[in-house]
Amino acid sequence: MIYIGSGDASLAILSPDTYTGQVYSYYQWNASSQFVDNIIFDGNDTYYLVNFTPNPGIYSSKNGWQKVDIGFNKPINQFVIDAEHKFLLGTYEGIYYYKD
Repeated sequence: MIYIGSGDASLAILSPDTYTGQVYSYYQWNASSQFVDNIIFDGNDTYYLVNFTPNPGIYSSKNGWQKVDIGFNKPINQFVIDAEHKFLLGTYEGIYYYKD
């Protein structure tokens, strides 16, 4: 499958054979550029970042393509997931390591 994050706050998942698939849209009017990026595959889950929408944050396929509540309230610019499946979060203020 091909995963494409877009500037209209959408995630498209397409078959390379048929160019058909699913689209998940998070766009809400707020006069701001909204986008999906930072797509990461971790185990059986797909994580991605939705930014500049009224509900920005990390979303996941195992969470029903909805926002993952990691208990972090600052805007996230980028993230990575380590070998223990913990989040390393990049913000305008610095880098944070999130673990349970």
